[in-house]
Amino acid sequence: MKRFLINDKKVVLRRAMLILIGSVCYLYSLYGSSFAELNIKFPFLDFPVFIGEFLFLLCFLITLFFYRTRLDLVEQRVLVVCVVYIVWVLFNALWGYYLFGPISLRNAALFYYPLFSLFGYILLEQNLAKSQWPKALAIFLLFNLYFLPITNYFIIVYCILAFGFFWHLRQSLLKFLGITLVFIYIINSKIIFDGPRSHIIGIIFMLTFLLLYFLCGIIRVKRNIKMGVAAVICIIFLMGLMKYWDQNSLKSMTTLSSLQELYIKYDQEIQDSKASYTPAVLTPKVYCENPRKQKKEGGAVLVNNRQLNSEIFDAEHNPKQTEGGGSVLVSNNQLNPEILDAKHNELPQDVSVFSNDDKTFSRFEDQPATAVSLPMTPDALTSPLRTSFLAPAAQRNYRQLEVAYHNILFRLYIWRDMIDELKEKNAWWGVGFGHPQRSPSIEILGWASGEWRRDGWITPHNSFLHMIYRGGIVGVLSVLTIIGVLAYLVRVFLKHRSIWGGLLVACLMYWIGISNFLVILELPYNAIPFWTFFGMTVAYGHALENRKTAHG
Repeated sequence: MKRFLINDKKVVLRRAMLILIGSVCYLYSLYGSSFAELNIKFPFLDFPVFIGEFLFLLCFLITLFFYRTRLDLVEQRVLVVCVVYIVWVLFNALWGYYLFGPISLRNAALFYYPLFSLFGYILLEQNLAKSQWPKALAIFLLFNLYFLPITNYFIIVYCILAFGFFWHLRQSLLKFLGITLVFIYIINSKIIFDGPRSHIIGIIFMLTFLLLYFLCGIIRVKRNIKMGVAAVICIIFLMGLMKYWDQNSLKSMTTLSSLQELYIKYDQEIQDSKASYTPAVLTPKVYCENPRKQKKEGGAVLVNNRQLNSEIFDAEHNPKQTEGGGSVLVSNNQLNPEILDAKHNELPQDVSVFSNDDKTFSRFEDQPATAVSLPMTPDALTSPLRTSFLAPAAQRNYRQLEVAYHNILFRLYIWRDMIDELKEKNAWWGVGFGHPQRSPSIEILGWASGEWRRDGWITPHNSFLHMIYRGGIVGVLSVLTIIGVLAYLVRVFLKHRSIWGGLLVACLMYWIGISNFLVILELPYNAIPFWTFFGMTVAYGHALENRKTAHG
């Protein structure tokens, strides 16, 4: 791999791919699934082809052309592993398609998106630090933070990268001004102290790494001073959580005894009903169209469900009849108890449930959303499509505590069912790409019934466990490879005392943290930026190890 970045005359191809991937990833960060769902439906295919797949095909062809006569630039073992891996993914995707249909191709993305790390590796410009790009990128990132609606889990990454680019500028005034503006944004937005639980877990992953990396490996001061600094940072973080974060979210993650009691309670219900449980016969769908696209056609619109009280529901819990048409997309994690089913905290069974895959930061973001057929009124949209979790605390309501517990149990039961299924089937090579995942525990409880009945499958909300579930031994090796590469990068960056390297790995640690609790690496608008960034970080580490490598 050390010779992989040797200069080549085909720089134009590399830069063309940089523009392609960079533009698509940027649009992903702005529009999420709304952009990712752009597709073409060919008459000879029974599934749509999305923009991410077109991007993958173009980059793959460019890579093949790029190295078609220069395979000697790639180490033999790396080439063999790549070819075997690609053949394995292709075989499983086609076999799953034969058995189950297009759903196999959706699940295959979990394993072919990592190839974007290869594309990202090729993209790195070795002379980037010596050009005007750092200044331009720093200003560009800062402009986006302040003036453009960056979606979901890109915000903190934008902050880290903007800080890194400004830090490495030579102009002292611009460096100071830029870093100051980045910190003002972080403090004003409270992005470190507020948001969904998955976001906070990602922040914990990131901050833990940064503390260990810089205090233990980069900064050379006395041990007592390091421990004092670490203690102060941890105290500030905890105080920020207690002041700004949803206290019921915090309580749901810290009162483990209450969570255990609920786990036992619902598990008893599951065990009592297993003997009579018969899985419903469902047809798996490839995807459910983003409800936001239906707004102008009277479809679902995302609003803040804090308004779903007397304004929208009457005394009988029915939608009020007003002028207009359409439906309102809401999340079920903050609906008042009188609206929810008394047994399962769900809306009535005749209500359709949509998966809020476009994870904009909202108070209910990490839950499946529920589409309630309601007439649209101007008042119903006072909280617009992008309901930010950065709103002042006085304007926000905490989620229902029991529902917060349920959302944790929702994941725990699904994960348990996945592991049990692997054991029962002795699936050393995984359940395959086409097998529609179902969770008997969730179906018995009736949780998220609209979602799995609509799609014909449920998502595990853990990308790494999903890899193991689908790929078995190969999935385990994939997860271990990620861990091994991260360990290698940390060792290299510490060796060279690289501040940039630490910041890059911190971004990866944040994404990895949230990937353990959300659908991240399965979806193109998260997976493609992550893997491309991953590959570029590896390339940067190799560049530090091989400083004599010719520049692109």
